[in-house]
Amino acid sequence: MGSFDEAVGEYLKIPTQSPQQLSWIAKAYLRVAKIFEDRKDLAGARVTYQKIIQLNTEESKFAQERLDWINSNGGIKK
Repeated sequence: MGSFDEAVGEYLKIPTQSPQQLSWIAKAYLRVAKIFEDRKDLAGARVTYQKIIQLNTEESKFAQERLDWINSNGGIKK
């Protein structure tokens, strides 16, 4: 709680430790993207959503929606 950098670091270990588990990787990246959005790091969120989209998993559609929303709204929550 509150140690965002540590949480991001732990989530980013999953792609290295389980490279064949695309679903796990996508879910980890979704959590990282959410952390970035909550911290107003839109550049980090964009990069992370793009990684999810490239995985071509079920989560890719949601990631594309979030990326489109960030790009069209400048990240301003309504």
